[in-house]
Amino acid sequence: MDSESLVRTRRALHAVAELVLAGPQFRTSGTIRLRASLGGFATRAEPNVQVVGADLVAPQGFGVVEGCPIREHVASRG
Repeated sequence: MDSESLVRTRRALHAVAELVLAGPQFRTSGTIRLRASLGGFATRAEPNVQVVGADLVAPQGFGVVEGCPIREHVASRG
């Protein structure tokens, strides 16, 4: 992977962490804390939301389907 692709990927993952994981976690638990998880990263408090590879894994009712590609989830949220 060239350095430009690496930078774009890092920025995209950071955006997902901020926009998709941190907001719901703060509203539910009053904290913004992430942790490394197998194949990606996850919230440390409720709701338990994870990024595993290119998939967003979230509890039922979070607004995504288990294994939904992140790109599709973000596009559906506007």
